[in-house]
Amino acid sequence: MPSPNISKSIQPKAGRREWAALAILIIPTLLVSVDMTVTYLALPVLSIGLKPSSTQLLWITDIFGFMNAGLLIVMGSLGDRLGMRKVLLWGAFAFSVSSVMAAFAPSAFWLIIARGIMGIGGAAILPTVLSLIRNMFVNESERTFAMGLYTTCFSSGTMLGAHRWWLFAQSFLVGFGLSDAGATYCRVTGSWAVSIA
Repeated sequence: MPSPNISKSIQPKAGRREWAALAILIIPTLLVSVDMTVTYLALPVLSIGLKPSSTQLLWITDIFGFMNAGLLIVMGSLGDRLGMRKVLLWGAFAFSVSSVMAAFAPSAFWLIIARGIMGIGGAAILPTVLSLIRNMFVNESERTFAMGLYTTCFSSGTMLGAHRWWLFAQSFLVGFGLSDAGATYCRVTGSWAVSIA
């Protein structure tokens, strides 16, 4: 029976393709985490622009987190059954379309609907990205480093959203643009490892 040190030494290391895929997969993770907190300090501006009721303000703030957290396990199970790539593609598509809806929402009602759909898309993105990272990085030390980058990016996005609320509408449009760019890159390369949507 080989010793643990020997088994670790023969683990294959990731190449450029895997690290490039990680860089692309981190982008939607950052956007999802930004959108969790981006409305907190933007509520006064939203109150002036969309004139929502107090109940609508609560829904604007909370529905993204509700849908995201509530559907994480469901989307992870769907990824196991249907394939992580397919769930990730549909999740990023939903996130992209709802980002445009949120950026141009004419009323508080439509902003709530858009953020709810964004939450569903985010719930599809987060578990599938983690699964792909785990599959791409076989080497334990590299996988630990990749997971650390993922966690750092997620935490940074949460902080950035709360402190840069003036990027509210712009963040939705950036979410659409980056997701669409990822989809184009995926179609050109045909690689499952970089299929972020």
